[in-house]
Amino acid sequence: MNIMEILGDLFSLIFLGALICVIIFAIMWFRTNREKDKEKYQKSKKYTIISIIMLVIGFVGSDIFIPDDEENSASTEQTSKISSSSKTSSAESEVDSEVSRKPTQNTIVKVTEALNSDLITADTGNTKWAWNEEDACWEATLDQNSTMYQSMNSGQVSLWNSYVRDIQEASQTIADEKLDSMATFKVLTPTDQNRCFLIVRDGKIKYNIGEDLTN
Repeated sequence: MNIMEILGDLFSLIFLGALICVIIFAIMWFRTNREKDKEKYQKSKKYTIISIIMLVIGFVGSDIFIPDDEENSASTEQTSKISSSSKTSSAESEVDSEVSRKPTQNTIVKVTEALNSDLITADTGNTKWAWNEEDACWEATLDQNSTMYQSMNSGQVSLWNSYVRDIQEASQTIADEKLDSMATFKVLTPTDQNRCFLIVRDGKIKYNIGEDLTN
C-alpha cells in the first residue's frame, strides 16, 4: 500500500466520522432550538458547523487521494504487461540456454568441417578435430609424427604458438556467434589422451604447454 492509498483511506474515515457527527449534532441543534435552550443551541450549532467543515475536507481529500477505476485498471494492465514481458523474457532465456547447451547435429557437422579445413596444415599432420559431446568441447589428438610435434620435442615452439593463435581465433569466433557451449578446445597428447597440451575457452587460454617449454 502506497502513501496515496493511506491518505485516501484516512480522508475516507474523516468523511465517515464527520457525516455521523453532522447527523448527531444536527439532531441536537434541532432539539435545543425547540427547547429554547440557548446555551445548548449555540454549542450544537458550533459542533454542527465544525462537522460540516470536516465532512467537506474528508470528501475532497478522499476524492483527491483515492484513484478512480480507470487509473486502477491502467495500473493493473501495466503490471500485467510487465509481468507478461518478464515471463516471456525468462522463457526466451531458458530456450536460448537450452539451445546453447545442446548444439544441433547440423551445427556440429558444419563446425567440424570448418575446423578441419582451417586448422589442419602440413605442420599439424594427421591432427583432426572432433566434437566430444560428453565433455562439451572440441578435441584433437596431436599427431606425434607431425612437424609441429617434432619441433616441440626439440624445444621449438614457433609452429605451436602459431597453431595456438589459430585455435584462439576459432574459439572466439564461435563464442561471438553465441555458441559459448561449443567454444572450448582441447589438444590432447598423443601418448596419453587424459592429458592436454592446450585448453582454450571462449578465446582465452586456460593451459598451454608451450609456456612450460619456454620456461
